[in-house]
Amino acid sequence: MTERSESPRAAQGAAPSAVMKSSAAAGPPANKPQWVLDLEASHGLPIEQIPGTVYALHYDPPRVVRAVSGDYAGPDPHSDSSDWLSAGPIGHYVGWTQQRDPRRRIGRHAPMGVTEIVHLEPGTMLDERNLKRTGQCPECGEPYRDSMAAL
Repeated sequence: MTERSESPRAAQGAAPSAVMKSSAAAGPPANKPQWVLDLEASHGLPIEQIPGTVYALHYDPPRVVRAVSGDYAGPDPHSDSSDWLSAGPIGHYVGWTQQRDPRRRIGRHAPMGVTEIVHLEPGTMLDERNLKRTGQCPECGEPYRDSMAAL
């Protein structure tokens, strides 16, 4: 799986280069971060089907955002003392969390005072991926995919 909603560090407190393990849960072995293996084991479902909350954030002006997935960090991610950073200033971030209060996860990206939540509803990582690819910001009309790093 190439898309992640949370960096391994954000989910487990590990370094950005968190150890990847092989899993044979669905077909041939695939490299998955430990946090994905743990969630799949605890729910008995593939990561794409685990329920959570999908959210989209709007930043005006665009800003560098922390605690991002590889979709926003790019092929050579940079980090601060605790999380991956977006490859550059972004206007939008789409994510998924299992936290009971999604605002806790949302607040890890940037201070809530500069973060506008424009989408928040129950969903899976598959819903998150679809929103990233096809969704548009209701605030400004820009496609969410335009904020993702070139991979």
